[in-house]
Amino acid sequence: MRSSAWLICLISTAWLLPIQAAEAQDPLPLAKRLESGRSATESPVQTDNLERELVHAWQQYSRAFEYADYPQIAKHFTLPATFVDPSGQAENATDQSALIDWFRNVRENVQAGYKYSLIDHFRFQHLTPSICQLDVTYGRFNASYQRVHTGRGLYFFRKTTNGWRIYAIFALPTEPLQVSKGDHQISVETVYYTTGPQQGRAPDGKFPAGTVVTVLKEAGSYRLVESDSGIVGYVESGSVERIADQ
Repeated sequence: MRSSAWLICLISTAWLLPIQAAEAQDPLPLAKRLESGRSATESPVQTDNLERELVHAWQQYSRAFEYADYPQIAKHFTLPATFVDPSGQAENATDQSALIDWFRNVRENVQAGYKYSLIDHFRFQHLTPSICQLDVTYGRFNASYQRVHTGRGLYFFRKTTNGWRIYAIFALPTEPLQVSKGDHQISVETVYYTTGPQQGRAPDGKFPAGTVVTVLKEAGSYRLVESDSGIVGYVESGSVERIADQ
């Protein structure tokens, strides 16, 4: 409990300092902002657009990490950058060389068989006009589309002259997803796509009829499901049924 409380205190301090600096330039007091994290002067459309922009930025950063493209990773950051592990140990990168060295060490020691990452879910907060946060829970997968790791991080973005850039990442302990495991199954053999429905390309594989799955989310006429073997993919909604309905 003590370590958790100390980590929360450290996180609060880390993002409050730049917020306080931004407040000096911001005529709108923080207390008058909406609890959702939206500035009281923002419209829902503006907030939604910014949320999509930062989620897309995270996905591009993740893709660069996947390919170990360190110069491209660096483009998503503003310096100095801070990294805090789940135990609360912090490291700072004051220049691009140190930033790349930090990511190279992480990437070279990532889970065996790692191939790509996908967002499980996220929470967006617009803390001030120049500071935003994404709380991202993500999965790492191998070449067989099986989950090898679940991670969670707080990604703090600052608005710069070059756009929104990450200036701090806090890695947090992950908690099991609060979903019922194995309460659905694939009713007929069906194809799946790992990165999104209707890809305009060949599917990534097939689930045989009878495969037990967990429904992670709805996506229009598709559902994102995870099999008991750890494969996560999008399938047509009509191919999934509750086991109890049989």
